Amino acid sequence: MNTLYVCENNLVKSQIAYALHWNHFGGRNVDSAGVNVDGQEGAHVSNDLCEIMKEVGVEINGQRAKQLTEYMVSSASRVIVLCPKEICPKYLTGARDADVIYWNISDLISHEMEELRKTRDEIIKYFSS
Repeated sequence: MNTLYVCENNLVKSQIAYALHWNHFGGRNVDSAGVNVDGQEGAHVSNDLCEIMKEVGVEINGQRAKQLTEYMVSSASRVIVLCPKEICPKYLTGARDADVIYWNISDLISHEMEELRKTRDEIIKYFSS
C-alpha cells in the first residue's frame, strides 16, 4: 500500500505525518506533498520542527517541501489529507484510484515551538487510534 500525506505547503503537518509513518511502519511506500508549495519547493523543514520531532525520537533533518502532482495521487492507494478540502485540487478530491481520508488537524496559528508541539501531538493521536 502506498500512502501519501498531503497538507497545504508540505512544511509542517504532512512532514510530521510522513515522519511518524516512516518511524512507526518503516519507510517503504510513503510520501508527502503540499497542494500550494508556490516557490517553496525544495525548502527544508524548519530547525524548530526538527527539534520537536527529535523530542519524540523521530529524525526529519533533510526533509524538503514537494508540490503535489496528479501522478502522486494516482500512484497512491491511500491519501491522507491534513488541510481543508476546499483548497485541494479536483484531481485529489475526486480521486477514484485512492482511498482519500481527511484528518481534522487544526491550522497552525504560528510556527512557535508550542504550536508545533500541539500539531505534532494532534497528529500522533491519529497514529495511536
